[in-house]
Amino acid sequence: MLTAPSKNFTGLMALAFLGAIGCSAGKDQPVSAVKDGPRDSAQKSAEESAEQARLDREYEELVRGFNRKTGARAVTVAEVRKRFAAGENILFLDIREPEENAVAALPGARLIPPSKVREAALDFPAGATLMTYCTAGYRSGLAAVELEKRLQRPVYNLSGGIIAWFNAGGEVVGPAGKPADRIHPYSDEWGRYVRPRQGDAR
Repeated sequence: MLTAPSKNFTGLMALAFLGAIGCSAGKDQPVSAVKDGPRDSAQKSAEESAEQARLDREYEELVRGFNRKTGARAVTVAEVRKRFAAGENILFLDIREPEENAVAALPGARLIPPSKVREAALDFPAGATLMTYCTAGYRSGLAAVELEKRLQRPVYNLSGGIIAWFNAGGEVVGPAGKPADRIHPYSDEWGRYVRPRQGDAR
């Protein structure tokens, strides 16, 4: 004689049925709904690389424009490295504001705010190569031209400024002289061109 199924049995059958539906639904999902981790990651990486390349080209064009406008003796990061390797004594002159310098600066740089360039003391070592820099090279390019007139000796300008130096892996230091992992970008607009380093919490 058949009897009515118990409540427990009915509950178990319902769970089994729902489980079967769930499994079936999972199998029947369209391919687009299934997350493809490695492929998504590779695509994202490719998109980020393409965007970084675009920003690099844009920045290089802006820097070339600054070099033309200022007329300063522009030197690239690669050229500076070669000079260092050859043993040249280079003194960097930081043509930025104190709050920018306080975040990070090139090693051994002497701070000369833009408003102080025309009245800055000219007590630079006679045998040192003087090289100005700022965020991207415009303020420092103008300063290099002015200082060259005052000093009657060559003054070079770092093409691309501290952004170019930082993006190329150049060392920057904080107020205590310890290596830093970020720089002051001057503004959010210019910050787009700065490549973050490991440890940068921005």
